[in-house]
Amino acid sequence: MFFRKKVPKPKVQPLLEIEKKIIDSACSGLDVKNAEKLKGQLPYFKFLNRISVPSAIDVELYPETLSSIPGDLLFERRDEFLMATVKFRNNGILYTTRMITVLGGLFYLRTKPNYLNTLNGELNNFEFIKMETYL
Repeated sequence: MFFRKKVPKPKVQPLLEIEKKIIDSACSGLDVKNAEKLKGQLPYFKFLNRISVPSAIDVELYPETLSSIPGDLLFERRDEFLMATVKFRNNGILYTTRMITVLGGLFYLRTKPNYLNTLNGELNNFEFIKMETYL
């Protein structure tokens, strides 16, 4: 069965609490330098695009302009690559998030299963399990 993604335009909206917790968990698993870069990038992401399918949710993060993030906050790798995989449990359900970077900045979070379907994006007993980093 195939699902057609209807990709909306990015909107000015905040990260959900569960998305913030995923990024915080990733920061705790990175070295200090890269964790500071990731935390420093977050205020620049003004636009979000949530693409929801039954089995997963994709959160795309966009700055106002590509040059608005200072160069010292960008990761050294400028190609598109998998930065980290975060596994966590929320309300007894196991989730896996893949964090993708593009042009040195965090761009994409893909979480399976879709937490909007199961929890409406709310935090209930969040438990960080493990993280694999590929930086």
